[in-house]
Amino acid sequence: MALVAPDDWTVWLFYRHLVKALTRAGARITLFSAGGPYVPRLHELGIEHVPVPYGRFVSPYRDIQLFRSLRTAFRSRPFDLVQNFTIKANLYGALAATACAVRTIINTVEGAGLLYSGHPTPRIRVIRAIAEAGLRQVRSRVFRYWFVNPHDREVFVRRRLATPGQSVVAIATGVDTHRFDARAVSPAAIAAVREELAVPGGIPIVSMVAGRLLRSKGIGDFLEMARGLRRVGIAAQAVLVGPEEPSNPDAFSPAALNAAVREGIVRWVGFREDVWTVYAASDVVVVPSNYAEGTPKGVMEGMAMGRPVVGSDLPSIRQLVTHGRDGVVVHPQRPDQLAGAVAELLGSPARREAMGREARRTAETRFDAARVAQLALASIYAAVPGWPPTRRSAA
Repeated sequence: MALVAPDDWTVWLFYRHLVKALTRAGARITLFSAGGPYVPRLHELGIEHVPVPYGRFVSPYRDIQLFRSLRTAFRSRPFDLVQNFTIKANLYGALAATACAVRTIINTVEGAGLLYSGHPTPRIRVIRAIAEAGLRQVRSRVFRYWFVNPHDREVFVRRRLATPGQSVVAIATGVDTHRFDARAVSPAAIAAVREELAVPGGIPIVSMVAGRLLRSKGIGDFLEMARGLRRVGIAAQAVLVGPEEPSNPDAFSPAALNAAVREGIVRWVGFREDVWTVYAASDVVVVPSNYAEGTPKGVMEGMAMGRPVVGSDLPSIRQLVTHGRDGVVVHPQRPDQLAGAVAELLGSPARREAMGREARRTAETRFDAARVAQLALASIYAAVPGWPPTRRSAA
């Protein structure tokens, strides 16, 4: 089978447990994506990697090259199944697979993304219209649309991008509850994080782990929340984890972020792989997104670490957090409500700890990555013709 995704780190960070389950079932997997530092790790999982000119943003020339590269690859090799991740892959991967008469196509909608976030600009509306025209063209050839939350399914069905009979709703990526476990992080490691961030003992940490520093991820609201806490005299340190993506049209202003860092409003640490240590050092985790995400990783990771999450009241977050039991949801783009919810939790250690215990229990029972992968095999792949691959000679 072939996987089409933006880059190697997307598959490694989000889908490696699914890949392991597919491999154990007998699938031989080839990944088509942009290359990067995670390719050797994917090789260790038994995945072949073929680099293609995949760019996250719209570029007519590069997008045509992506389609041609995929079409050439699918013509030269007999793939029985092509699975696409993200909207762009759903379009070009499905077009290429259709052109090469691939038997089975699965389009995975892990969040509707920037095209359906907030109030789209005229440029985004034009791009969305073009993308939707292409998605409708391949709709009848797609065997299964895999949505990770009911809201995105409703959007796609309403806009005639998928049909109810093609659609399945199931979490696609969970969290490694063994790695993301506060009990597995030593006090020395937590002390080292505090020292690195220059946060004195006794000062609570409120963290946000953003996959990318985008406006729609709520970076600005997080900074305003931190200012709001400071204005009412609450001594807490906001910590932001995430890489810049300057070429993204939705990128958060570097000048605004650097100004907040100079003010001491926030500590920004960029990308780091050991985010569990930041969660372990945190008292509250904030996910102020206004982005059309599927299943926000920051929510699941924070809950797995036994930390209460304060998140935006979005469909993607509501399906993970039960308000008042294992987290708190507030209106999107309301930093005052974020600050109020965080202040209440910081002022009540007993409630915070009880909510954290419930969050951990929720993560173990609903979001454990190995369990999610096994459920996917049963709910998504079991209906694929010729599945499981162990019954035949090739996947």
